[in-house]
Amino acid sequence: MKLWLKKLLEAYFPAVKHLTSADRAEAETWANWIKDQWAQRGLVTLSQQRVPMTETRNAIREEFGEDHIALVTMNFTEQQWRTMNNPIIDRVQHRNEQVQIIDDPEAIVVRALELLSSSYWYDLAAGLVAVTGRRSTEILSTATFTEKSAYSVMFSGALKRRGEKVNLSFEIPTLVPAALIVSAQTRLRDMLQVSDLDTPKSVNDRYGAAVVKAVNYHFSGLVPPRDGEDLYTHLFKSVYGAIATHWYCPQTVAVQEFKAHIQGHFQVLEAESDELRRSYIAGRHYDDYATRDSSRGIKLDLPGVEVLQVFNTHHHEETVNTIPAALTVFGYVKKIVSV
Repeated sequence: MKLWLKKLLEAYFPAVKHLTSADRAEAETWANWIKDQWAQRGLVTLSQQRVPMTETRNAIREEFGEDHIALVTMNFTEQQWRTMNNPIIDRVQHRNEQVQIIDDPEAIVVRALELLSSSYWYDLAAGLVAVTGRRSTEILSTATFTEKSAYSVMFSGALKRRGEKVNLSFEIPTLVPAALIVSAQTRLRDMLQVSDLDTPKSVNDRYGAAVVKAVNYHFSGLVPPRDGEDLYTHLFKSVYGAIATHWYCPQTVAVQEFKAHIQGHFQVLEAESDELRRSYIAGRHYDDYATRDSSRGIKLDLPGVEVLQVFNTHHHEETVNTIPAALTVFGYVKKIVSV
């Protein structure tokens, strides 16, 4: 939340705290005051006011709960919300009618595997983006990967979204052996100095463009492009999700449920705990890409591959395969990154 909005709320909350449903007119007066303040800052259109409105309503819920009159009056009308959402719905529909097909997911992963042994930090980062589905800023500075199984890691360090208080930690599948992920990230962190950069934005400003360039260079021809868009965004979002689903999603789990989990789309149920619920709100681009073979979970029967624990009702501890054995399973005849 921007500092200017926080200051507005510092004046707004004491003014409406005591109000009840009987004080609707006064609550509406204060809601109009807030909107007037936005307009004075140049936020006059619905699209410009969408983010501060959402943040303000979330702050009201946190401060006063779901039943306060301020949450009723501090809102757009149903027609205004519909006007804002229609263009989004139209764009999503357009994208859903132009799904890009991945013909050779194995080739994409093999290319990423090669990058994990690169001596160039930006190539190494591009490879990690492809096989973990995480943003470059997370890969470069905030992410922590810990082996969970031969082909999964516990991931923490997700970039926080608006209003999120809990640091997320969850299991994600890896498209190459998990040990290689951990080793490659350690090498990457040794190559870069990010300790002097105090925000994710500063990390992205210094290094992000180089990672995007590396992704576009190395995966061009393997990942079909979308008009006017770079490959990087799709690689860590829907390309990784499509391949991971094709390889690891159990037949008994809905695809959207699986993708919501592995891409970290959660709602925090209790702000002071780690209790989470998968959310599909952020999943508009889940299906920008799909594998030509639409079957799922094709590698779950291979040695060393386990269902993610959250989806495995018969989970039991197993010894993690060695890296050479795991690589043989997937048929990669490639130089193994030292670990």
